[in-house]
Amino acid sequence: MTIQELLTKFNISQRAARVYVVMLKTDQVRIRDIVQELGEARQLIYEAMAELEGKGLVVRIPISKHRYSYQASSPEVLVEIAMQRVNETQSMLPKLLEIYNSNQKKGSVSIYTGKMSIRAYWKGFVIKKMNRNTPQLTLGAMEQWYGVGGKTAEVLPRLKFKKSITTKILATDGEFAQWLSRQPNYETRILENTSLTGEITIYGDIVHFINYTKGNINMTVIESEVISKTMKEMFYMLWEGSKTKDTI
Repeated sequence: MTIQELLTKFNISQRAARVYVVMLKTDQVRIRDIVQELGEARQLIYEAMAELEGKGLVVRIPISKHRYSYQASSPEVLVEIAMQRVNETQSMLPKLLEIYNSNQKKGSVSIYTGKMSIRAYWKGFVIKKMNRNTPQLTLGAMEQWYGVGGKTAEVLPRLKFKKSITTKILATDGEFAQWLSRQPNYETRILENTSLTGEITIYGDIVHFINYTKGNINMTVIESEVISKTMKEMFYMLWEGSKTKDTI
């Protein structure tokens, strides 16, 4: 996936994506510079610039009363946008379930409550369902998962290693995230300054939503190609904008 293709996943038009990529290569630019670079009409570039400003990806800098230059914001803004989408998706989960349950072609929806139930599910899932051909994608507050999983959280990486299963993890930083980054077949990247408190794990067409609230730990498991595809897109948006663990 090219940078421009990735940007369109954030509801950015193709023209605005091209403008942003050009701007990342320079310090400050004026509209005429972008017009010359891309060979597009001035009005179209103004519209693309306004779109980028609206998403916080561009800053307008006054030169004189009616003249401006423009500067690209850090790509880290994209991470903030993607995190907002993840949080919105989690808040929409009850509505998604309502729509999903009305579909006569649905697969399955299961709910697990409590530490022991969730631990038992994951151990069985790794042993019976996972294989080397499908990577696991996990986004979440891994320290909280360790609190739920206990020793099971440490056993799962070893079980997955025996089955040659690769795992990509986007996590808030902490001791358990650091430990995971050292495990075979694990690639861990760190999300900084995020308010994510739950966890989302995608494996094939199965999506797991784990919610941690005081005195109430539950996991909703949805098997849906549509929901899985949406969550994978969100995951890789964040993945592209995050830092690898060894750079922290």
